[in-house]
Amino acid sequence: MPLILRDIVKTIVTDQPDMEVVGELGPDDDVSNVAATTGADFVITSLEETGLHPSCTRLLDARSRVKVLAIGGDGRHAFLYELLPRRSAVGELSPDVLAAVIRKNTTPRLRLVEPRKGGG
Repeated sequence: MPLILRDIVKTIVTDQPDMEVVGELGPDDDVSNVAATTGADFVITSLEETGLHPSCTRLLDARSRVKVLAIGGDGRHAFLYELLPRRSAVGELSPDVLAAVIRKNTTPRLRLVEPRKGGG
C-alpha cells in the first residue's frame, strides 16, 4: 500500500473513538504472527493484483473471526474478506440426503481409474 494511503487509513481509524490501531506490519512481518500477538480482530492491507496476499489467507484459516479489508492501490476500491458460519436446513435426513449434502459441500477429488483388461 502506498505510504500516503497507509497514513490516510491510519488517521481515519485512529480518529474513531471506538477503534484503535494495535499494530503495524513491517515489510518482513508475518500478518498471522502480528495479529496473534496484538490480538487484532481486523486487518487492513493492500490488495494485490492476484487478490488477497497468501499470508492473509493463512490468517483467515488460522483465526476465523478476524476480518481482512484489502484496499486497492488507488484507494478507491476495497474488498472485505471474512469467514462466516452458515447454517442451512437439510430437511429430513435419509442416506441419499446425507450423501447429497456431503457431495454438495466438499471439494471433489478426481481419481484416475485404470481400464480393465479384457475389454470389460
